Amino acid sequence: PYRIIISNFSSDKGPRTVSFNHLATNIRNRLGHKYELDIKEVVLHTMSIKEQVQLTADAAIFISMCGGGAVTSMFLPKGASLLLYYTAAGHGRHPNTPARLDWDLLNNIGYIRVHWLPKPRQMFLKPIVGQNENGNDDLDFVLNLLDHELDIISHFDDY
Repeated sequence: PYRIIISNFSSDKGPRTVSFNHLATNIRNRLGHKYELDIKEVVLHTMSIKEQVQLTADAAIFISMCGGGAVTSMFLPKGASLLLYYTAAGHGRHPNTPARLDWDLLNNIGYIRVHWLPKPRQMFLKPIVGQNENGNDDLDFVLNLLDHELDIISHFDDY
């Protein structure tokens, strides 16, 4: 199975304290018939470093808010995908500048595919069934991106 890690509450800083409400349910509903999935919803700061590394080292996809727990993605295996959400507005001492955070480090890890996504105002509040029946374009985009990434990962042995 393809392991997908969803890192909830990966930061303790205001707008980056995020729970990916119902994302696992939405992934299973949309992609569970197409791929064998092992979806783990975790709160990394409650796990030891050893547990975090062991979990991440076998993952196909890692989903997190940038900052805090996103650093654990450095232990993803070659060919894995990383989906990182960021707050478009600045924060702290620089409220009028874009948040950059882990940008340089994670974009230069050449063995994984990194996708930066602006954090929507509401993070996937309701499960959806089938196609995008409740009009959540952000969720629909993420599910299509995950499908694309799983398709790439599933064909690694073809090359």
